[in-house]
Amino acid sequence: MIANKQNVLASIGRVAPFGQNHVVVNIVLLYTRDYGAQNPICFSASEHPGDVEHVAIDLEITGKGTAIVRTLFTTGHEGTEDDQSRRWKGADFRTLKFPTDPATSEPRWAGVRVAEQARYLRDEAAVRERQLQVVPPRFLPRRDLARRRRLASRAFHAPPKIENAGEAAHHLVDDLAHIGFAGEHVWGDQRFCGGVRVSSRKDCPPSIASKLAGNPFTR
Repeated sequence: MIANKQNVLASIGRVAPFGQNHVVVNIVLLYTRDYGAQNPICFSASEHPGDVEHVAIDLEITGKGTAIVRTLFTTGHEGTEDDQSRRWKGADFRTLKFPTDPATSEPRWAGVRVAEQARYLRDEAAVRERQLQVVPPRFLPRRDLARRRRLASRAFHAPPKIENAGEAAHHLVDDLAHIGFAGEHVWGDQRFCGGVRVSSRKDCPPSIASKLAGNPFTR
């Protein structure tokens, strides 16, 4: 979990077997809110409490203690009209980067990035393209300028620790108050509102469980 006074970023994961000798690793990134489209026309028109973004890894178990990454899944705005889901495999991996994490000496999946809108940018070309679309600060409302300064803090430049959610019938994590999302739960059908007090959850993203319990490699 990474937090400042107004925002929390956390990761929740689930690992489950599927098929023959395969394991799916689902990881969701949780945000206090989605600030919406940052452009002169929309000005945060799509802003809403809470956000749940999803990536997944298909691992083939090749021996005792060893596995190979066979397929990767990335998405943004999953299940909406702007769904950007994609599966990466084989030659696609050449567009992604896996540098060594200095803290763990293990590979870190760095070819996929999270933008200010919690959208996954899936390769270096897309990152550069998105940078060209960023609205100049002089066109942004004061609230968005303040938000940019907060997000530019060093605390948001490192990934948070991933907590293992367990299974629907065997919770390892459920109540998320301990990581800054009061009133939110991993398991169940409750929409995720980022710990923000709301009168109705209808405009919040789908439940965390709906992302963790599925398998994007069998769709």
